[in-house]
Amino acid sequence: MPEPSDLVLDEGDRIVAVFNENVNCFKISESQLTVKNLSTGQTVDASVGCNGNSIMVIPDLSGMTFENDNFNVEISGIEDLYGNAMTDPVSWTFVIKADPTPSGTEDTDMAWKTVRMILSR
Repeated sequence: MPEPSDLVLDEGDRIVAVFNENVNCFKISESQLTVKNLSTGQTVDASVGCNGNSIMVIPDLSGMTFENDNFNVEISGIEDLYGNAMTDPVSWTFVIKADPTPSGTEDTDMAWKTVRMILSR
């Protein structure tokens, strides 16, 4: 189940994909994630965090105008703890109304077993 579930990313919302099984967080690579601003056609750099059955995506929107733009996130090749890979990518589109970057006081490192990567596109 992808978040934001109402397809509008408001203040306090996060971009998260929740699966029905735990994800092999050590097998997530930058080639599996694409974040695209559909309104401009621009691919956006992003970080990814993983914990249990959830993958959090944090796009780098610094220096960009993005309010009310449509974004698409696609994650492919996600594996469970037994090495079973999903055959179809998980993809969802939503409107960003507020910056999804966590505040400096949010504890994303302790809450998430974080596998961070910067996508260079």
